Amino acid sequence: MKKYILHKIFFLSLFFGVNQNLQAQFQVSGTVTDAATAEALIGASISVKDATQGTVTDIDGNFSLSVKSGSETLLLSYTGYTPLEVAINNQSRLTITLSTDNQLLNDVVVVGYGTVKKSDLTGAVGTVKAKELAQLPTSSVEQALQGRVAGVQVTPVSGEPGAGAVVRIRGVGTLNNASPIYVVDGIILDDIKTLNMNDIESIEVLKDASATAIYGSRGANGVVMVTTKKGSTDGKTTISLSSYYGNQKVIRQIKMANASEFAQLYNEYSGDTKRYPNPSALGEGTNWQDAIFDDANMKNVQLSASGGTQKNSYNISAGYFKQDGILIGSDFEQMNLRFNAVYNLNAFVKVGHNINLAKNTSNVKPDVVLGAYRMPSVFPIKDSLGKYSDPTFFGTAIGNPAASLEYSNNVAKGARAMGDVYGEIKILKDFTFRSSFGGDIQSNKYRTYEPVFKVSASQVRTQDFLSVGNGKSQFWQWENTLSYNKEFGKKHRINAVAGY
Repeated sequence: MKKYILHKIFFLSLFFGVNQNLQAQFQVSGTVTDAATAEALIGASISVKDATQGTVTDIDGNFSLSVKSGSETLLLSYTGYTPLEVAINNQSRLTITLSTDNQLLNDVVVVGYGTVKKSDLTGAVGTVKAKELAQLPTSSVEQALQGRVAGVQVTPVSGEPGAGAVVRIRGVGTLNNASPIYVVDGIILDDIKTLNMNDIESIEVLKDASATAIYGSRGANGVVMVTTKKGSTDGKTTISLSSYYGNQKVIRQIKMANASEFAQLYNEYSGDTKRYPNPSALGEGTNWQDAIFDDANMKNVQLSASGGTQKNSYNISAGYFKQDGILIGSDFEQMNLRFNAVYNLNAFVKVGHNINLAKNTSNVKPDVVLGAYRMPSVFPIKDSLGKYSDPTFFGTAIGNPAASLEYSNNVAKGARAMGDVYGEIKILKDFTFRSSFGGDIQSNKYRTYEPVFKVSASQVRTQDFLSVGNGKSQFWQWENTLSYNKEFGKKHRINAVAGY
């Protein structure tokens, strides 16, 4: 009797479990089309609101999706179309239409010496907005472009703190220097490594010949156009403070032989068991990767004030960035100050300026990573006398990496001022004359010092070594343009620019 009751309970629980599982599945299918043309939209994204289920439409715009019940809401999105929410309402079949995002087509894109609406754009241009850059923990604007614009390849120069990146737009276009040019608020630059990420309003990447033609041969490898933040005209002042703190570390070290394993392998290789008579007694020994690597902190603070009226507007910002390197003793520090302003003298004349000041300091350490892999774990960092261990027994090419880090002192300092002042005059009704004068002034200093030391016969310096260098560069640019902008009705526009 007891066995019969247990079987009955088991089958009842199984029945209710299956029944609940069947009730928990609701199949919904449908078609997604363009509201204006009724054409099927291929690859439209469909997901369940507040859930993880999702799918995309096939070549005919059809989709099928399993949901828990018929009361959920579907989220639909497609590039160039307005996102849409659709309630299922227990319907098994849905017909959904998406409308073109007119706001997206009205977005303004900076190209050359002017701006155009996306709806009028014919060249290949990629855009990255400020909100996409704000949360990236890096000092390099070039690295921030990585993976954000189609056809743009970004490769970091090195893992050093503050290091820039190599940018290639649609591959290598020319011999020797294949890097694009950078245009920051109209000033043509070779790099933007000293720009503060939080000062950027948008980045446009001009990728093809039609988009870059205005810059001639200098634009053969593409153009990266950077627009910095300007003030508002609503009469309000906005003060913003943003900061973040992070930490970097080596998450996976290369597995190396510890002291006991190294000693045993050496005895087998050399046949000299007298060198290490008891390998197991040596234990773990020294992890030379721990001797050169350390957790690296990163911090960033940005304070800005923005405001103005219809007559005058401004944006002032100050930033501080500090990044330690995972190599002990390496770091990068940068401070930025930016002042952008526009002054409307009257209805026809306005003047303005975009000024950026930057100062940075780098402590650069030698590349000792290979030395850490080669240094035997049987050696301590320092011997019993407090001197760095001499690994010469295993070859003169092996050096103590910890000693290399301590005795090398390489400091690089840089200062940079770049920007422009400009004036605009409206002539007649549809003509605007603009004159701009700007430039880029850089000063760089470095100092390398090594004291007298001796670790081994090959790792030694018998005299103090000091090397000091200074470098300066200046670039100026004067532009004069006359633009004509005329609209005829709602569908026709003429925008022409002549300049020198």
